[in-house]
Amino acid sequence: MKITIRAAILSILLLLNFSAYGERFQSFNDIAEQLNPLEFVANHGGVRRSVNLNILFETNSTKLLSEANNQLDALGKAMTSDRLRGFRFQLIGHTDAVGPAAYNLRLSVQRADAVANYLLDHFDIEKSRIETIGKGETDLLAKQPPNSKVHRRVEIVAISLTNDGAEDSPNNGGDSTQDIKSHSSSDGGNRKGIRW
Repeated sequence: MKITIRAAILSILLLLNFSAYGERFQSFNDIAEQLNPLEFVANHGGVRRSVNLNILFETNSTKLLSEANNQLDALGKAMTSDRLRGFRFQLIGHTDAVGPAAYNLRLSVQRADAVANYLLDHFDIEKSRIETIGKGETDLLAKQPPNSKVHRRVEIVAISLTNDGAEDSPNNGGDSTQDIKSHSSSDGGNRKGIRW
C-alpha cells in the first residue's frame, strides 16, 4: 500500500513539474527524429531541423539545475549517434521578457554556452560541431505571455556538414542584429563565451 501511494505521489509531482515548465522531457529518439527525420524535405522558406529543449537553470543564472542533466544526456547521446554524426549544431539560448533586454540577451548566450560546455565535458563531440547563439527575448513562443517560463529554453538546430549551412541558418533572412554569437566553427579560433 505504501509503495502504491508513493508511486502515485511521484507521478503527480512529475506531471506538475512538466506542466509547470510547459514542455515534457525529450528522449534520445525524440531529439534524433526532430533533428534528422528519416523523410526530410530540404529547407525552403525558413523551415529548419530544430528542437526546443526545456533546460532548467537557476533563476537569473547560468548554473544548470540537476534536473537538466537527464535532458542534456539525451541530447548528447543523440548528437553523438550515427544518425546525427553528419551535422553540426547551433545551440540557441532564449529567455522570457522579464528584465532588461540587454541583460536577457547576455544571459541567453551564457546559458547556451553552459549547455555547450556540459555536452563537451560529457560527450565525445568535436568543438567545431557546436556554435552558441543568444536570442534573449527576441524570439518568444507564440500565444504565451511574455513572462512565461516556457520562453526560457535552448533551441537545438541541426545543420548538415555537407553544405555551408546558409540554408539551415536560424538567421537566414532574419534580423540578426539582436543576436549574440559566442562561437562559430568558422571563426578562425575565436572562442569567446565557451570554456575551451
